[in-house]
Amino acid sequence: MGQPREIRFTHPYSNSGIVIEFTRRSQKISVYGWYDSCVGIESTTISLADFLTNLGITAAMCEKALKGAE
Repeated sequence: MGQPREIRFTHPYSNSGIVIEFTRRSQKISVYGWYDSCVGIESTTISLADFLTNLGITAAMCEKALKGAE
């Protein structure tokens, strides 16, 4: 439970990528990345509530999406 879950957006043999990481305990989403294999992209962290609200994602939308994932 303590370890963050992450999604990595990279292509095979790519030198660039983005990671979106969710920490359940704090309900925070962190986004960071890199390009040219070593140049870091400045990270940012946002609460899950702010992330969903700022994107206009409602509870009903989440419920509908999760029902489809079962």
